[in-house]
Amino acid sequence: MPSQSKEGIFLRRSLWRIGRRKELEERRAEFFAALACSTRIRILELLRDGEKCVTDIIPILRVKQSVVSRHLGVLRRVGAVEARREGTRVFYRLATPLVLQILNLADRMLERMEREPQEVPGPR
Repeated sequence: MPSQSKEGIFLRRSLWRIGRRKELEERRAEFFAALACSTRIRILELLRDGEKCVTDIIPILRVKQSVVSRHLGVLRRVGAVEARREGTRVFYRLATPLVLQILNLADRMLERMEREPQEVPGPR
């Protein structure tokens, strides 16, 4: 097996880190895009109190079953919710309490921005 130069090893590790960082950035963007919908945020808030099936969520949100299912699918794909099947029903729950912490942090940030509005410089 040929010996590898320190520079070659460093370059490969650097490229690996850059690739991992790019992948993380893309996953983060996908996650926040999933949260950029008031209906999905409402679903997450409903799941705060425990698992629910689609038929529990429909009357609260007053939307069609297909709409609730589509939004839950998006939240599942980004890892915000998990599902378990019981007979013909599928129950959804938060995948981790960290999801609510993210929403709470956003609330705190928005409250702070309202209390301390920052002037945004405009074009000159």
